[in-house]
Amino acid sequence: MDHASPILIFFAICFSPILGTVTALLVIKAATTNGAGLKNFWNCNFCSRPLPWKNLIPIFGFISTRGKCHGCSQPVNPAYFASEVVTLGIVIVISIAIDAANLKAMLIATSLALFLLGLSIYDFTTHRIPDLLTIPFLLMGLAQCYFFNFTSIADGCLGMIIGAVVAGIVAVLYQSIKKKIGLGWGDVKLIAGLGAWLGLESLPLLIFLSSISGIVFIFLRGIKTGKQVYNDKVPFGPFLCIIGWGLWVFKIIS
Repeated sequence: MDHASPILIFFAICFSPILGTVTALLVIKAATTNGAGLKNFWNCNFCSRPLPWKNLIPIFGFISTRGKCHGCSQPVNPAYFASEVVTLGIVIVISIAIDAANLKAMLIATSLALFLLGLSIYDFTTHRIPDLLTIPFLLMGLAQCYFFNFTSIADGCLGMIIGAVVAGIVAVLYQSIKKKIGLGWGDVKLIAGLGAWLGLESLPLLIFLSSISGIVFIFLRGIKTGKQVYNDKVPFGPFLCIIGWGLWVFKIIS
């Protein structure tokens, strides 16, 4: 397998956290201000003053300022730092795992990762996944089946339909038995979209690994806070996105 040149990898690693910053800023501002905050793109959410240059340096800015606005000392949303680190990790994984000659796969993997990262941040911020994100994602999944054949169009359609049906049944049954929402309809549509990207065969593994990841997250958070958090509402979308992206990358390199 051919790897990208060291110089290209170096610049990709250096500049990829900026993509993470922009992704987090766009999503968080849009989610918390209904888009109105986009005109004050670089302003602190607390004091509304422009963030100093220290805060704007990806990864280093969060560490050097201890995650606080330099102007008002209020905490900066850790989603920015997480997004920068995750984007850096994504670029490293793509550089190592995907053949440099397969530029098409590298571009799609990067675009898919950034989209799912933004969707995860939105879900963590608002605890919902809007149709504005899931429907285009589903259509893009079918499009990549048809045009690039990473997954056959028949397998993609089956993954979408079976994923939607099974997840929908689980959502309805859980709500009927527990009298509360366990799996939201945004999650159902996200599972259908991931089914279109991955195909039917990968669906059981997607749901199993995502569920395990969510349970581990809740368990670790309970240990950290020392509180009973098992009944807390935890967004399922980010775990679906992380596992779904990993499975798609593994699918195209295997």
